[in-house]
Amino acid sequence: MNLVVKKRQVEALEIGGDTFYKVSPEEQKTGKLWRWVHHCPYGADDLWAQTVAAIRQRPWLAGDGAELIDDVPVYRYSLLVSPRGDKRVPAMALLYAHLLSHGFDRLTVHAWLAEDMTTRKIRLHYLPRFDQRQAHDRFLTVDYADFGIGVDLVVPRPDQITGKPRQGRTFRRIALPAPSK
Repeated sequence: MNLVVKKRQVEALEIGGDTFYKVSPEEQKTGKLWRWVHHCPYGADDLWAQTVAAIRQRPWLAGDGAELIDDVPVYRYSLLVSPRGDKRVPAMALLYAHLLSHGFDRLTVHAWLAEDMTTRKIRLHYLPRFDQRQAHDRFLTVDYADFGIGVDLVVPRPDQITGKPRQGRTFRRIALPAPSK
């Protein structure tokens, strides 16, 4: 995943709630490739499930329209998910706590669907906490596209990480299988 941090593009990994940034080429000469940055107690792996559960509670249609992706007609739906005012609903309270742990308090979800209802692209755009929007321009946008292309992600070995991941954390190789045809 590529992020923009302080107006600089950074390669990042999210693994089981731990966030790592790729270190500079100079630092890589030491054998360290990644810096541990943050641990989310809610688990990054669960953020998508939490977002879907929150959308089912109270979706706010923020926009829609016809577009083209690779010359294929699609229809874009944009939903605003703002769990801040809905803390009594368990799905919304969990998503709100998770977002706050990363410095965000709401997000927009964009989905591009083809005429046969096939998902062509999904974009999650996270917005900084309301009380901090003037202080910094921290936004996070994650695009999911190219569905069906196999991915092989190798988790860094502990000796390649600088920083302090939580105690007892073990890392393993993750291989996402190529889709069956």
